[in-house]
Amino acid sequence: MERPLTTTAMQEKSFYQSKKLIVIGVACMILIPFIAWVYESFANRDALLFYALDIGQGDSLLLQTPHDKLILIDGGPNQNVLQALGDVLPFFMRTFDYVILTHPDRDHLDGLLPVLERYGVKNFMLTGIWKDNAFYRALIEKILENKIPVQFAEAGSDIVIDGVTLDILYPTKKLIGDRPADPNDTSIIIKATYDGRLIMLTGDAGVEIEKRIMESGADLHSDILKAGHHGSRTSTSDEFVSAVKPTYAVISDGRDNSFGHPHKEVVATLMRHGVNILRTDQLGTIICTLDKDSVICEKE
Repeated sequence: MERPLTTTAMQEKSFYQSKKLIVIGVACMILIPFIAWVYESFANRDALLFYALDIGQGDSLLLQTPHDKLILIDGGPNQNVLQALGDVLPFFMRTFDYVILTHPDRDHLDGLLPVLERYGVKNFMLTGIWKDNAFYRALIEKILENKIPVQFAEAGSDIVIDGVTLDILYPTKKLIGDRPADPNDTSIIIKATYDGRLIMLTGDAGVEIEKRIMESGADLHSDILKAGHHGSRTSTSDEFVSAVKPTYAVISDGRDNSFGHPHKEVVATLMRHGVNILRTDQLGTIICTLDKDSVICEKE
């Protein structure tokens, strides 16, 4: 026969039950949003996500396919890319299917070094031009050390991942070992396509390269244009915008940058063509969602 609980014992039992309920409640408050976040991350969105990451005065762009394949294009000027990636990707996404360096200027290059140290990388694309830059040499050494397969960009050397096609428009030939006067004009130019939606990514290529692309006869029409060279007047010509016919133009630039990017002439050109302009210096990281029904770009 069980002995009846004393008043003190009953109070202790009640206290521990209340404490247990509080712990369970707190755990639910933490776990339910986390589970929802994980579910959303793994859910089949049937959409391509395009991020212009807020990394300061430079370029770092991320493509996330419907089944969470990751393509990173450039890494920005410093280690800001690590925080920017952490803000948009869950902690368990630690591998890039492709990393692409459009050209080896430091405002595109430097952030890729810590990326290669912190993340797995399955493939790397670059032009292979020569540039006397300690960070560039360190990047090449890290690629070799990690035994990452390398692809040298050339028009026609397209990449297809999870229904997303990266159509390499420029350079038109391999540039391995070349020593260009202006590395900007060796930038890898990519037209990314998913389910009939298109993004034009131009690196820092100038108006002369834009002209060559137009003269090639390629279909340049795209829903989104990543404005060349951070909105510099050396890129994003009136003729090129007319050929691309974008709904959105994304400008990757730093707040209060000393270059005056984006240039007022570029902004005026885009406005004249009725393009919606989104700038990382004003909005921070920008996210665009592309599917068969729509293209929506907004602050992340």
